[in-house]
Amino acid sequence: MKLPVQILLLLVFLAPAVGAEPAYVSDQIEVMVRRGQATGFAILDRVRGGEAVEILARENGYAQIRTPRGVEGWVVERYLMDRAPAATRVQQLQEQMEALRAEKQALDEAVKALKSATPVSAEAPPLPDRPVPEAVPEDLASAALRDQLERLEIAVRQTRRSDQPAARGDLMLAGAGILLLGMLLGFVLSRSRRGATVQW
Repeated sequence: MKLPVQILLLLVFLAPAVGAEPAYVSDQIEVMVRRGQATGFAILDRVRGGEAVEILARENGYAQIRTPRGVEGWVVERYLMDRAPAATRVQQLQEQMEALRAEKQALDEAVKALKSATPVSAEAPPLPDRPVPEAVPEDLASAALRDQLERLEIAVRQTRRSDQPAARGDLMLAGAGILLLGMLLGFVLSRSRRGATVQW
């Protein structure tokens, strides 16, 4: 009789978990700007997440701020950050990306227009009689930078190798040695206890 009651109780407690649906906490928060440093003071304004405010003073875990609308009041200091939240930064980056795409499209159209306006001759221009230098100074600079980059990459690889722990084989041997030592110690201790007799 007790088993069906226990199963019924288990089903009653598990039922809400089975029907639970996922939810997320909104990243759109509002911070109340109050007349004083406690929740009992009147609300003067609300500041949404991502809005920039000016900090005028800090006291007892609260910050006196000035909102973008010019309202001065107190907020809990832990809601303030030194930089814009991630959502605001992502939006700014998306806007910059759109501006760069528009600029690229305008430049592509300008290049097309220049190409269509420039007549293409059937003959290539004659080559100069003087010898062409082996390397332009810009090529030398880029080659020097490439060499410096390769040296830095080699240095980084060497640093990574020196920071790595001992080879896996060494670690496995050490582990096997510790395991054997423990087994030997257990064997010796169990033998010594069997031979010992208790005398009263």
